[in-house]
Amino acid sequence: MPSLVAKKKGNKLYYYVVESARVEGKPRIVHQAYLGTAEKLAEMVRDRTAPIPLAATTREFGLPAALWTAAQQTGVWDLLQSLWPTPRSGPSPAHYLLLAALHRICQPGPKTEVAEWYRTSILSALWEFPAERFTSQAFWDAFEQILPEDQEALSGADDPLEQAQLRLLGLWKAKQRVSRRLLAYDTTNFYTYIASTNRRNQLAQRGHNKQGRHNLRQVGLSYVLDGEHGLSLCHHVYPGNVADGEEFSTSLVRITRMLDQNQMARETVTLVLDKGSAALANTVQLEEAGLGWISALPWNQAPAELRSRAVEELPACSSAQPGVRAAADKMLVHGREYLCVVKYSASFAGEQLHSLTTSLSRGLQALRRLTQELNKPKARWKPDQIERKIDEHLPDAITRVGEAKARQLLACLKFITDLERIGDLSYSAVMQLQSRREKLPTRDSQQLVEMASLLHGMLEQVHLGFEKREVSYARTVLQTDPEVDRICHALFQRHLAESGPSDGPKHFDILLTAQALERIGDHAKNLAEELFSLAEGRSLRHNARKLSST
Repeated sequence: MPSLVAKKKGNKLYYYVVESARVEGKPRIVHQAYLGTAEKLAEMVRDRTAPIPLAATTREFGLPAALWTAAQQTGVWDLLQSLWPTPRSGPSPAHYLLLAALHRICQPGPKTEVAEWYRTSILSALWEFPAERFTSQAFWDAFEQILPEDQEALSGADDPLEQAQLRLLGLWKAKQRVSRRLLAYDTTNFYTYIASTNRRNQLAQRGHNKQGRHNLRQVGLSYVLDGEHGLSLCHHVYPGNVADGEEFSTSLVRITRMLDQNQMARETVTLVLDKGSAALANTVQLEEAGLGWISALPWNQAPAELRSRAVEELPACSSAQPGVRAAADKMLVHGREYLCVVKYSASFAGEQLHSLTTSLSRGLQALRRLTQELNKPKARWKPDQIERKIDEHLPDAITRVGEAKARQLLACLKFITDLERIGDLSYSAVMQLQSRREKLPTRDSQQLVEMASLLHGMLEQVHLGFEKREVSYARTVLQTDPEVDRICHALFQRHLAESGPSDGPKHFDILLTAQALERIGDHAKNLAEELFSLAEGRSLRHNARKLSST
């Protein structure tokens, strides 16, 4: 039976609930629970007699309240209200704009989820609007007031959102919150669920998605941030199929206009870019604009002297940066001499090596699991099923950098394999013809030349498709491959029908050449299928015949 026991420790009594029982005929304590001091016991008795709450309401307080306070202190809220005043009843367009931004920061999701999030946040108590006022349709109506659908093609002077950002920049400049020394430029994109059949929307297009969702239509965004406080100074929304390097020329015009309108001298500003915007045309435009700039360079655009320099030759930095080596020198880049810096970080190199090792380990584990499935007694796997399973599951398993990067690496690996086989087969075909002592028959020559011409065009289409990430080129290759097969089969059938018992060895080299060309066509078809996987994130392996027929 439980009992209450007091134990004195120092000058205080501490109470325990003790349960005793006989163990092997002797009384022993079998359970003991600490209760606390006498004051703690009295408090527990009082709490037990207190009324039990019937309901509780939770509110997301910290981040929404901090963002709402920041919007008020920086002048963002007052500026939005001056542009779109509050109506007699209900929220104003300024409320919808700010709420959309706060929801994007705190809990990103579609507009259909904003009302529920608003109801459970502190904003519902601060704004005192019912959550039913922030439905998806209400957002649509509010944004229609800001920028009507029939006025989408507006100049910068007439665009209300761009004018709002310019006024906000002037406000921050007056409060000395904008740095004149350093501006950071970057681009990103956001995938959408807009249907492919929706042709009215010209902004959402397919392209290289930075979150790996290449199969969805996306919208691009370029922006300029103040390098000191991180404030957004300028932005541009553009179609999702425009590359980062192409977008920079448009953004640069907006950046220079923003600087000129705010009396910010161009020569006092340094624009920092990443390697996605590095290109000869952009370098020329930066020089013409008169801006100071710092740009990262892709490794293939870096000067050869820097790329060939060994790590041991780079001077070590100060003790404040252990493991970091760097060197700077004036070198020729994009036709002009610039100060170039190459930097090596031992810690970063170690992280990359660890990431690669982990990726390989995961890939091997995935292959082992696949091997176990294939070795099951009742497993009935066909070669095309095995390859499709590898195509679908391996990219997500082999890397931590994202499925899109893995698909790109795998596609390049498969491209290398197929291109190597194409080179071997081409060499084999040429050697067969060179070793022939007799002149090639006219009809055979015509058919072989026709096959070679078709194959040359197929490989050209694959090259263009790989450069532009465009599947229309791959579709042309898949539709051309059956024609190569038809010519090859026709050549074989004619030789088999015309040749006698003594003619076999004489024409055997022609048949081997035709067979090599036909196999080159098969490898070109493989390249086209991989191009589909690279551009759209879906495998067409073993389904190319269905695609070519449609």
